[in-house]
Amino acid sequence: MISFFDRREDSNNLLYHEYYADVSIDGVALQANQRISTFPSDPREHVGVAVDGVAAQFLGDYQDMWNWSYGYGERAVTAFPLIPVTLNSELYLSRITY
Repeated sequence: MISFFDRREDSNNLLYHEYYADVSIDGVALQANQRISTFPSDPREHVGVAVDGVAAQFLGDYQDMWNWSYGYGERAVTAFPLIPVTLNSELYLSRITY
């Protein structure tokens, strides 16, 4: 399981969603990519002060995924930042069962 930011749904290549991919150890896709987030995020809404020359709109690579195998399937939890229009960035969690 791999989680990633993706802008494929925005023709202006700005708004992003969080997606995940289920791939084999050889890198072969086991299923089509799936969208996790329920709303698009706009990095321009992320406010803050630039640090060491990096613009405040940079979200960083702050996402992670934990995976557990069970006798009846697998579960994964992913954490990622999204930016609702009315708020600054927030950390979200999503459970994936497959």
